[in-house]
Amino acid sequence: MSTDAIVGYRLSPRQRHLWGLVQEAVPSARDARALVRVTGRLDADALRDALHRLVERHDVLRTTFARLPGMAQALQTVGEARVRWEDAEDLRGVPEEAREARLRALWEGAGSGDERLPAARLIRVAEEEHLLFLRASPLSADAASFEPLVQDLAVLYAAAGGDAGLDEPVPYLAVSEWLGEVLASEEAEAGRSFWIAQCEGPEVRLLVEEEGPGPRA
Repeated sequence: MSTDAIVGYRLSPRQRHLWGLVQEAVPSARDARALVRVTGRLDADALRDALHRLVERHDVLRTTFARLPGMAQALQTVGEARVRWEDAEDLRGVPEEAREARLRALWEGAGSGDERLPAARLIRVAEEEHLLFLRASPLSADAASFEPLVQDLAVLYAAAGGDAGLDEPVPYLAVSEWLGEVLASEEAEAGRSFWIAQCEGPEVRLLVEEEGPGPRA
């Protein structure tokens, strides 16, 4: 008898939707990405430390997803802070057209939605200009959530390992559990019945099917 077990938390409603899309390899469910321009003199070691601290700060960036055979849905488990640093690139002196083609290839070829760890790649394009390419699981981030994450990263980098003075974030696991409880409540069932009665059934289903990637609170 197998002794395998997963100790974790249920997915939020949006994560469950995305998990299904990832398993079916739906193109819209590929990894979340951001390209951050950094100007001025850069301390690469300090940037790495700041990104590590960012992942420590936000539990959703430390979350992996797994499902044992026979389980209908995956569970999310928060682990240690880890970042997969990909090979840095130096594009100084590369003709503009070739540089743009390389950046486009990196962006369009990034991941398949199965990424288990946040990934980063530092690209130097001029003496005092870098691009930081970030990727994360679509169940952990999206285009909208990357904006406050990058703002936190800038503050952590500026603090150079000291106290950044940032407020403690709300753990995403708490948000996920709250959303699950709200949607399972009798009040939510009454609300769903009301709105379904106001709309045609096919239209309601289509809106659900066309939701884009990325969990949002």
